[in-house]
Amino acid sequence: MIGCMLAGLLRRAIDVASVASLAALVVMTLVTVLDVAGRYLFNRPLPGALELSELLMVFLVFGAFAVTERRGGHVDIDVVVTRFSRRGQALAESFAALLSIVFWGAITWRTALHAQNVRAAGETTPNLSLPVAPFVWIAALGTALFTLALLRRAADALRRLGPDSGSDREARRAPAPDASATPL
Repeated sequence: MIGCMLAGLLRRAIDVASVASLAALVVMTLVTVLDVAGRYLFNRPLPGALELSELLMVFLVFGAFAVTERRGGHVDIDVVVTRFSRRGQALAESFAALLSIVFWGAITWRTALHAQNVRAAGETTPNLSLPVAPFVWIAALGTALFTLALLRRAADALRRLGPDSGSDREARRAPAPDASATPL
């Protein structure tokens, strides 16, 4: 029950991050079009266009991590793993996900510490004087969502290791389809 509620909450948070990522892409496109049009048509580029694009890139990149993980869109090199049994594949996926959780958990932790330092220092962008700390916090939030999505992946893979997951022997014993039943 609680697991389903947490999974739903994670799914909604990832959906929000995905929408923020898409919105950032649209705004970045508009900023670029306005900057280029202003520069070449009116000889007046959009002030701070580069800064805005850099800051919006935080939403674009870190908002897309978790949704890409949820959709299985990250690169997996599985040349060897595909030859494993189902149980071996689940074990390998669990191990890889757990290693990734440790790595991205550390990235999240260090990014949050960096966000605190940036806020304490009062860092701002050079031209528009926008505070930098909220964007570093967005990066920390994005990596935290990604880490939670990896945790979900690890849990799913570990669940496939359980006794209810079906064995390879049962799958191998399944009768072959009747060749006479298939139309030519």
